[in-house]
Amino acid sequence: MAPDPSQSPSTTQRPPGITVCGDRSVRISFDHDPGAGVIESVRNALASPPIPGVADIVCAMKTVSVVFDPLEADPSEVLGEVQRRLHRAGGAELKDRPRREVVLSVCYEPPFAPDLASIAERAGLGQSRLIDLHAGAVYTARFLGFSPGFAYLEGLPEALHAPRLASPRTLIEPGSVAVAGFFSGVYPQATPGGWRVIGRTPLRLFDTACEPPSLIGPGDLVRFRPIDGAEFARLLAEQGAGEGGLE
Repeated sequence: MAPDPSQSPSTTQRPPGITVCGDRSVRISFDHDPGAGVIESVRNALASPPIPGVADIVCAMKTVSVVFDPLEADPSEVLGEVQRRLHRAGGAELKDRPRREVVLSVCYEPPFAPDLASIAERAGLGQSRLIDLHAGAVYTARFLGFSPGFAYLEGLPEALHAPRLASPRTLIEPGSVAVAGFFSGVYPQATPGGWRVIGRTPLRLFDTACEPPSLIGPGDLVRFRPIDGAEFARLLAEQGAGEGGLE
């Protein structure tokens, strides 16, 4: 059922809870999905200027955790500063506003798409229609996790929702584009994985020599552009020569 536009989130949803978790973190928790832009706005409000003693700010689907060094910061002081910053930000700043758009070139051809046929059969679709659906959607990076630079991308068309593999693969190649549940994602490194792989991008998703190291950040919009095997090889060669990157 479509949401009632007359019901404003500001009047029907409660503000986030703010609690101390152990001796080294403060957590901001929403009782609903606030949207990627709200999570990013919370992170921005807490990140600049830096809070003394804070080592990291970790975003998830409905939470933001402020991690601090207990030898450099007192939990009650960090809690107070977090509360003050969110109060100053107020409703005017906490809006659902994704940041930028990242376009990833993806080859959906064999051997890069071992699970594409099974997902198409599961959905009752032709393979070309499945590719059109996946590449035609606009995704929002909700948070990073699992491995450095792995972004959980929200916006997968419902027809492509699929469970994880019953037995995870011991190796997923870097750049593999996959789906699991209602998310899509791209594996930045060669790792084991249980998501269903439907394509691969030649672009580098995570590079410690870059700032920031992750090509995709929380709140970013992500689109996939289908390419053939020849263009995949060309882009891969260009990136190897230091010429590749975002389009």
